[in-house]
Amino acid sequence: MRPFIIFSAIILLMASCTKEDEIFSEDKTLFEDGEVIFERPADNPWIPYVYHKQSRSNSERITVISTKDCLGYSFKSDVAPLENMRNLGYKVIDIEKLSMTYPDKVRTWKILTQDAKSFSFSDFDNFSSKSEITKKIKTGHDLKLLFLSFGHKHTFSSLFGESLLTDSNSVLGELDVIFRDSCYELGYTSSLKTEIQKSFVSPSFIHDYHYMRPYEFFQNYGGVVAANFYSGGRATALYAGVYNEDVDSATKERNMDKEIESSFSWSNDSDKPNSSFSNNLSFGRGKNAELSITKKFSSVKMAIKTLGGNASSSAFSMPQEVGKSSINLSSWVASLDNPNNHVISEFADGGLIPITDFILENNLKNMIKNCMEGSTLNNNHEPQLYIANCTSANSNLYEALVILYNRFGLFSAIGWIAIDNDKTDLYERFYEIASKYRDIFKIKVTTISTPTKPKREVTDHSDFPYRNIIIHSYKKLEYAGVLYLIDETDKVGFSVPNNQQYINEYGLNDFITSLSPSKLTYTDLVDLEYFIIGL
Repeated sequence: MRPFIIFSAIILLMASCTKEDEIFSEDKTLFEDGEVIFERPADNPWIPYVYHKQSRSNSERITVISTKDCLGYSFKSDVAPLENMRNLGYKVIDIEKLSMTYPDKVRTWKILTQDAKSFSFSDFDNFSSKSEITKKIKTGHDLKLLFLSFGHKHTFSSLFGESLLTDSNSVLGELDVIFRDSCYELGYTSSLKTEIQKSFVSPSFIHDYHYMRPYEFFQNYGGVVAANFYSGGRATALYAGVYNEDVDSATKERNMDKEIESSFSWSNDSDKPNSSFSNNLSFGRGKNAELSITKKFSSVKMAIKTLGGNASSSAFSMPQEVGKSSINLSSWVASLDNPNNHVISEFADGGLIPITDFILENNLKNMIKNCMEGSTLNNNHEPQLYIANCTSANSNLYEALVILYNRFGLFSAIGWIAIDNDKTDLYERFYEIASKYRDIFKIKVTTISTPTKPKREVTDHSDFPYRNIIIHSYKKLEYAGVLYLIDETDKVGFSVPNNQQYINEYGLNDFITSLSPSKLTYTDLVDLEYFIIGL
């Protein structure tokens, strides 16, 4: 009988309350018209938990790290180009441990190639399509890779001015001269992904994505993990031009391509004795050259940055007119013959893995994904429960949606109740529901009317019964500073940082104390595909 009741309740809930199973709204005013059933216990007042970054082990410190050790580290997109080591985050995968177990999955080999790539774009809306940056991400995910252009947009704006970026007559461009010495590769597959999650994800990473607020985590770690890159050196030039005529974007971009092509000179001959790379690279057209080779621009400026070599710069040079500049980088190229001068020169296609691949909890994964897509929500909020009336006029059942307002300021559905309509006192029925959830969460509980169209998180209803927290019998296990409260029969559960102040925020202390230890391990949770909700 129970499966039929669950299925019926889901169908009714979908029709009468919401078309998605997870409420994911930042608008608290939608939920402020109810009546308080339970106040937060006076002996456990809300004290916001403030995360203090834990000290790292020596293997995870990033003050000194060689290029080869960047495999398995996260990368941010704060500055351009993405390969800039200023974007380095923290260890996500323990590559050293992984390579000892699967030596064939971590490879290094010499490549010794070099080439120049350029592209132009009239605005940042088509940046990703014009550049090859999205090819760097190994994903079948439904990800809006907006975060990949953050650093480029900020860098262009700081170099050339915000007004130029928004001018309809402006055209932007990028030239990358890339020198590749060696390739470093993690042979990432779906089967290896599972093995990494089970045994080779850094415990500090698991600790951090539970303790940090979502946007704070994204700021520290970024959105991707390095899995395949080349070492060597890279010279990147950014361009901004002001077009003389009102023409279509394609025409502007074609002419900017010509301006870029005429703005540098180099040799692609690497067959010189005792030398890995060509030593001929220069930018500009000389002090007496024309400002615009195509005659279509009133101004074409460039700024240059080198990565690696003996003159790796911490920032781009000041923008200068291409037609009035002459910059010779041949000695810098020659310095790349010394492998001690090598850095990451380029991420290979598919060489970056979305960081969400290594987050166990779906809801935490989606919170981080939202940050990757532009959300900056980063507040502390008092956790509360809401009981939403989802009963339709023609229903023979009472329907109630139980909603958790979490410490990040987001609403999530954690349960539903469907009961025969044999009582007329809806408040009494809600009180009974609230009492059951208060056995777990000793926090404030409020009734509300049907929620009004908040933002949705997911569309798959098949997992909804697993989110009904009170129907399960829990045991507890601890890993990487996180408590996992799991139902070993149904293979579901929820996780919470094993920190007393954090636990008290959700009023979970009595409930957790009452649970017996599980004999399972974190590896079992991954291997047995447990469905875990993160608080």
